[in-house]
Amino acid sequence: MDGLGGFLSAGQVTVTTTSGAGHPPEFYAERLCDRLISIAETAPPEIRLQAQAYRERMQAVALDVIKRAIVSNHTTVINQLRKAGMNEAAELVFKLRS
Repeated sequence: MDGLGGFLSAGQVTVTTTSGAGHPPEFYAERLCDRLISIAETAPPEIRLQAQAYRERMQAVALDVIKRAIVSNHTTVINQLRKAGMNEAAELVFKLRS
């Protein structure tokens, strides 16, 4: 038994693909806000406007944090590559950061 009374749900699944690169940070900030903040179609207009403004602010905050996390991770990778004597690879990663 799965501990859920025999009921399992995968929920809604959305697949988005890219070609030649990963998704940009903006994609992830938007997906995060999609999962955290929903606005009811039936909400009064003034509430909807407030909720949409809040969602936009939170998306901007999420984007900033995601971008900082990427730079931090690149810094870790660059340092590890340099320690391993792979300076050319480190420079390539550094260029990704900029």
